[in-house]
Amino acid sequence: MRLNKVASEFNITWQRISEFLESIDNPIDGAVTPNARVTDQQYDLLLQEFSSDVSQKQQSDEVLEAKKQKKLS
Repeated sequence: MRLNKVASEFNITWQRISEFLESIDNPIDGAVTPNARVTDQQYDLLLQEFSSDVSQKQQSDEVLEAKKQKKLS
């Protein structure tokens, strides 16, 4: 999976992901760019670390959708 897609999914910057992986001695191979690949193992680590951010984003999206539906009614 690409770094920019993971960043979007977790609602954080790709730089933050890179810094986190560096801090736990599991850096991204090669040049760190938005198109760099994230391994399955790295993704699992990110999921454990940033799952609360994903939850917050989902709740925010639900609230926004409810507001849109209310305006349309």
